[in-house]
Amino acid sequence: MEDSAGNFYGTTEGGGTYNCGTVFKINAAGKETILYSFTGGEDGKGPYTGAILDAAGNLYGVTAAR
Repeated sequence: MEDSAGNFYGTTEGGGTYNCGTVFKINAAGKETILYSFTGGEDGKGPYTGAILDAAGNLYGVTAAR
């Protein structure tokens, strides 16, 4: 998904600090930033759907398991 500034957001099922998935941003210049690395604990792991961006700029999503 893309925000009004031209940033794209997505998720990965694996990878990140704990190999439990990430939420990432790619800016208009193509620079990737990891916004969150799932730990596999209370925050879950393996997000299997893309994130949803609301009008206020908040990201929402779900993970496959905890």
